[in-house]
Amino acid sequence: MPPRQPTLLALLLGRALVPLPLVPVDLVPLLLICASRGRASTRSLSISREVTGPAGARFTIDAKIDDVTDDRRSGPGNRLEYVRGGELSSDTAQTSGMRRFAAISGTTAGSRQLWMGRTHVAPGGNSGNHHHGESETAIYVVSGHPVFVFAEGADGGREEVRIETAPGDYVFVPPYVPHREENPSPDEEAVVVIARSTQEAIVVNLPSL
Repeated sequence: MPPRQPTLLALLLGRALVPLPLVPVDLVPLLLICASRGRASTRSLSISREVTGPAGARFTIDAKIDDVTDDRRSGPGNRLEYVRGGELSSDTAQTSGMRRFAAISGTTAGSRQLWMGRTHVAPGGNSGNHHHGESETAIYVVSGHPVFVFAEGADGGREEVRIETAPGDYVFVPPYVPHREENPSPDEEAVVVIARSTQEAIVVNLPSL
C-alpha cells in the first residue's frame, strides 16, 4: 500500500514532501479556493488521488473540503460604503491653524489600509509643523492656492522649500517628512483632499521643521 502524504491543508502550508507540480490538474481549483482569502460555507467534498513522486514513488493525497463555495462577496467589509461630503467627521487628529475632516476611515467606512479626508486652512492662516509618521500622503488641491513648506538639506544647513499650488494640483508627502501648509490668500480658504497609506490618521505635531 503506498504511503499516505499529509492532508491538503499541509500541502497548502508548504509542509508536504510531494512537489506541488505533481498535484493532479483536477485538484488545482480546490487548492486555489483553499489558498484564497475567501471563506466558504457549503457542502463537504472528499477527494483522494494517487500521484507519482521522484524515483517513481507513489503517494496518495487526501483532500476533504467542507465548502467549495466562494462567499467573499458577502459579510462585513465586502460592500461599497458611501460618505456624503456634508457628513465628514472632525473626530480625527488635528494640527493648529487648520481643520481636518475624516471621510474614509476605519470608523466611517471600515477601511483597513488607508485614510482619506479633507483639510481646510483659513485665509491668511498657517498650519503648525507636523509629519505623518510612516504614512505616505497624497494631496489634491480643491480650491485656493495653498503653499506647502518643508526643509531640505543636512543638519545645520537646512533651508525651507516652498511649493506653491493651484486647484487641480497634486502633492506627495513621504513618510516622516516635516511640513506645514500656508494660505497666503487674504480672502479665500484653501481646501485640499488628502489620502494616507495607513488607516490610522497619524499626525505628529512639531515645534519646527
